[in-house]
Amino acid sequence: MKTAGDWTGTELIQSIFNNGYPYPGADHVDVTINYNGYRDTFCVHHNPGPGQYKGNHAFYTAIIAVKWRGECPYLRKQ
Repeated sequence: MKTAGDWTGTELIQSIFNNGYPYPGADHVDVTINYNGYRDTFCVHHNPGPGQYKGNHAFYTAIIAVKWRGECPYLRKQ
């Protein structure tokens, strides 16, 4: 899946990658996933980081929302 703007729906994924470029105020994304009834939202930095800019997920993980935003409020380890 590829999106240049905010998105909602249901798309099965196994990995994510923010291929965006530095753009103050709109180069990170909040990604919401659903796996077997468990829902999580996390912020993904643009490549190459710092912080999480890619990730792998269990088979049958559904991405259900992508929202472009400014800086992540926290950084997760990869």
